[in-house]
Amino acid sequence: MISIIVPVYNRENKVGSCIASILNQTYTDLELILVDDGSTDNSVAVCEEYAKQDKRIRIIQKENGGVSSARNCGIKEARGEYLQFVDSDDTIDKEMTQKLYEAVQKNEADEAICGFREIHGGTRGDVIRIPQKECVTTVAKMESEIEHLILNCLLQSCCNKLYKKEKIKEFFSTEYTYGEDLLFNLAYLRKIETIAFVPKAYYEYDCRGESITSSYREDEIEIRIHLMREVFAFSEACLEGAQVMREFADKTMRAVIYSLFDIYQDERFSKSERKQKILGYLKNQTVQKASGVCQLGNRQQRFCNRLIQKQQGGFLLFLFALKEKLHLY
Repeated sequence: MISIIVPVYNRENKVGSCIASILNQTYTDLELILVDDGSTDNSVAVCEEYAKQDKRIRIIQKENGGVSSARNCGIKEARGEYLQFVDSDDTIDKEMTQKLYEAVQKNEADEAICGFREIHGGTRGDVIRIPQKECVTTVAKMESEIEHLILNCLLQSCCNKLYKKEKIKEFFSTEYTYGEDLLFNLAYLRKIETIAFVPKAYYEYDCRGESITSSYREDEIEIRIHLMREVFAFSEACLEGAQVMREFADKTMRAVIYSLFDIYQDERFSKSERKQKILGYLKNQTVQKASGVCQLGNRQQRFCNRLIQKQQGGFLLFLFALKEKLHLY
């Protein structure tokens, strides 16, 4: 049996479509665990209506603790041999569970990974992200595949995968406000041997409600650095050749540059305090390591990265002061 875990929090307008897509799966030997994370709208009522119609649904209610807490609750309650995760505002293709299960069974794999479709709507349209090809590989020899997965955000999600429950030794981190899926996946990869890739977009990720702009997060740079540290550790411990993953270093250093500029603009701190914060991050070992291996495409970002690598904080601060003229971003 496969347990499909859906954390639910204030999604009364979307959770119905999510549930319907799961109940419509061609693979029928499943249980659907709906973990209500303290919703204050009518989400639970919607879940209960579906539960009346299908005995495969179980509803678990808990106090609000975040998506990771809800998923961990679902893992503990799951009765299936395999686990699948779906977010309550997304839907899945009717063949998704079947295809992932077949890939695991046919190849005696510990995990199956497929692609997903980002639904943006409007003029942007949809974005499809899929694995490079249908294949099976061991974790130690998946370096080229991992770079593709990271570049296309396929490793950073838990929703496009099928996991063996017995192989899950570490749950989702509740310490961080994002990046917990990647940490979970890296921990899981350390415990398994083989992975099957399914180059089809079976998961539909609804991005239409997301803001196109990002706000300043005080903890973002700390989380980015921690994620990069874990990626380095995984690469060195599990991949043949222990080569650093440049693609993720590129993403990290772009985010670090943005975050350093946000700190530069944060008027809650004095100029002296902001300078000390920035200089401190320039000396961070993980930042220096990522700075040394990344290959940023933007000329201004490359220049910023060189200043970071050489710990030229004074020049970097001067560059931030000229940001608008230089079109740094």
